[in-house]
Amino acid sequence: MGLKLKLTTSTGGSMRDTYLGQATNKALWNVIDQLYRPKATEGDGGTADAIRVQIATGKLIGGRDHIQKGLQRIKNLERILKEQNLSSSERELAQKLLDDLRRALEGI
Repeated sequence: MGLKLKLTTSTGGSMRDTYLGQATNKALWNVIDQLYRPKATEGDGGTADAIRVQIATGKLIGGRDHIQKGLQRIKNLERILKEQNLSSSERELAQKLLDDLRRALEGI
């Protein structure tokens, strides 16, 4: 059972491209690059959806443990929110990504 959500935005671009385009801060850009890998096929293509699938099925997605990756990215995002000089829109995006990862990991 996989989550089959829309992988593209309403304008046809990927979530990865949309989020990367919103980040000018290099640290945030790098985390988004890690959260939304090219050619991801589960859910919206992000780590949080891969975690949801992994929890639901007990199977690794692409042979990788996305739970561990999610825990690492939570630490990264918390550090970025605390230490980096972000615009208000970047801060909002970072918090949105952090909240999504936390929600995905509630099931473990």
